[in-house]
Amino acid sequence: MRREDAEALVAQGADAVLEVVRLLEERIDELERLQRRDSTNSSPPPSRDPPSTRQQRRALARERAKKSLRKPGGQPGHEGKTRERPDPEQISAGFDHLPVGCECGHVFDGAEQRVGEPVVHHKWELPVIAPDVF
Repeated sequence: MRREDAEALVAQGADAVLEVVRLLEERIDELERLQRRDSTNSSPPPSRDPPSTRQQRRALARERAKKSLRKPGGQPGHEGKTRERPDPEQISAGFDHLPVGCECGHVFDGAEQRVGEPVVHHKWELPVIAPDVF
């Protein structure tokens, strides 16, 4: 703005000056908002982001992790996803997997008293697929 323009604005009164100041503040806010845009808060792809060093990326990741109050993994109250147990008719073989011995020299023979329910682990094997040759 030139000096003559400023003097003419002052001559119009305080309301005109305040209106120009308000318009300038809006323009500054808009330009600052546009300057802060990147792929995380607007539509441009990540390739348009300004380059950052490895140290800057790590610092940003640490900052984001601190902001999050949740720990990684399943959250309390989240319904877990597990495979359903197969029907007993579908199970073709089963065996007990017991240790042979321990550090004290005791050898396990299977006659030991078992405490609690055993952990069941099912393993699915795909049959061998042979191609048809014509």
